[in-house]
Amino acid sequence: MAIGRPRYELEFVNDSIFTIKLDANKYIGRYRSRPSGEFKIKSLNKAGNVCCDSELAQFFLNKVLKALRYKSNESTLWLLGVDEEVIFMERKINQ
Repeated sequence: MAIGRPRYELEFVNDSIFTIKLDANKYIGRYRSRPSGEFKIKSLNKAGNVCCDSELAQFFLNKVLKALRYKSNESTLWLLGVDEEVIFMERKINQ
């Protein structure tokens, strides 16, 4: 028996809009980033009203919302908050 792990998706739709898919809900938000690595969530709205995301999903969402900086390479994006805990995500690059 394989043990699955949650799959949460953070997608940057363009230079100011992002989406987050959790266990049950999807969120749409606006963000700002700068080449210096500054990152800020400007707004976040739940798309629909589905219940309920897990505690782990809420933890993930809260970490994304608290991110202040980012760094990336070809395959990975890190979002960093005040407490320096890192959110680590595999990144798909659309070509």
